[in-house]
Amino acid sequence: MPSYSVQANVVDVTTDRPQSTDVFWVDTNVWFWVTYGRFHLRKLDSRPRAYQTQKYPSYIQRGLRSGASFYWLGLSLSELARQVEDAEREIADATGQIPAGTKPKSFRHEYPALRQSVVQEVESCWQQVEQFGKPLPNAPVIDTTAVHVALTNMQTMPLDAYDLFAVQAIRVSNITQVLTDDGDFCTVPNIILFTANRGVIAEARKQNKLIVR
Repeated sequence: MPSYSVQANVVDVTTDRPQSTDVFWVDTNVWFWVTYGRFHLRKLDSRPRAYQTQKYPSYIQRGLRSGASFYWLGLSLSELARQVEDAEREIADATGQIPAGTKPKSFRHEYPALRQSVVQEVESCWQQVEQFGKPLPNAPVIDTTAVHVALTNMQTMPLDAYDLFAVQAIRVSNITQVLTDDGDFCTVPNIILFTANRGVIAEARKQNKLIVR
């Protein structure tokens, strides 16, 4: 596991109880595990870990029952669609529907029936995202200003480009609670990271950043 410098306060979702006043931004990885239902058909070595497909959906369901709010970012569709397509290509490979080692572009263009199945899976997942959550109210347009803010933040935040734009979006929307399994977010100051990632939780405990509500 990476040696994280934990800047966020961290909450363990396996023991936390969502509250009616909670307002979360939900990362794409969580939406994927909550909405996609064909993990069991993937190869064993690429299936999500049990906690990922159990703890996060359970936490969101508890949150919805308690009246908590969950928000999504439109950019998440691009990540979610890629994850679904990768999973469906792997399933098609494992079940002999395509030749072993078929590349993404070939899968996308040469198998129209499978492509339609991918589209249907993406649409189904996104419908659930919209059912469970709401769009961020002030998500910034990715223009020149947003790009330069991302480049500036990259100097102090070890995040990938998607996450840099996500940080901008939650800040301008005044959201401080982030629900994700991605350990990179623990390096972002002034947020509360809600996660079931045991490595991040262990590091937060060591660095006195783990909080119990």
